[in-house]
Amino acid sequence: MRIDVGLRIAYDHPSAPAPEPSSLLARMAFHHAWLQIEAPKVAGPYAALVASARSEACVHMSEAWQQPPIDTGSGMNGPGVLAQTPAAK
Repeated sequence: MRIDVGLRIAYDHPSAPAPEPSSLLARMAFHHAWLQIEAPKVAGPYAALVASARSEACVHMSEAWQQPPIDTGSGMNGPGVLAQTPAAK
């Protein structure tokens, strides 16, 4: 599963809606349940990966909520964000 696909679409097509966090969480939960059935040895490391990703995202989401609202299109990307994407290189 590639979590960054929705983010890459948003960079390539600024008018495209960003993926809903709830749909990403639902897809990750689905894949975890599937791995528990089909590949139990992989399910544990996958759960650790998801927990790590959620922990990292939580920090950034909390920081984002502390900022004033964005009122320009150029404000939608943090400093250097586009420079880090494959499409920008």
